[in-house]
Amino acid sequence: MAQLAEAVTVAVVVVGLSYVFFKVVDRVMGLRVSREIELEGLDIPEMGTVGYPDDFVGDENGQQLPASSPAGLPKGAVA
Repeated sequence: MAQLAEAVTVAVVVVGLSYVFFKVVDRVMGLRVSREIELEGLDIPEMGTVGYPDDFVGDENGQQLPASSPAGLPKGAVA
């Protein structure tokens, strides 16, 4: 029973502090971007670059391969 009481107490404290923290952050700087930015994607507004360029070709390990050289593609990959 003591462990259950401790677990419930910790959960209540963590949830309460998290709620207060996120309310303060929401009031100070906001937690979400505008609907327009969210619909167009967050790559450029948040990171300043395109996350998935059209000419990116990667292998199964995520290593970027040149898109212009099909010979550099792994076996079975389609350019």
